[in-house]
Amino acid sequence: RQNADGSLPLVTHFWANTPADIIYKFYYWEVIYEGAVPRVLEHGPYSYIGHERKDNLTWSEDGTEV
Repeated sequence: RQNADGSLPLVTHFWANTPADIIYKFYYWEVIYEGAVPRVLEHGPYSYIGHERKDNLTWSEDGTEV
């Protein structure tokens, strides 16, 4: 539930505003098959840093669920 002053409880605050950056790394593979043994080329890693934040939180009527 929200605090009396409308702020979020500590755990809910950290759930809604993750304090750590999320690092995404991904690869993709290109398969080249020209009628012979396939060649596989690996591309990557491609990476970026993201930050997760939940907006527009709506509470249930009894205030126990977000």
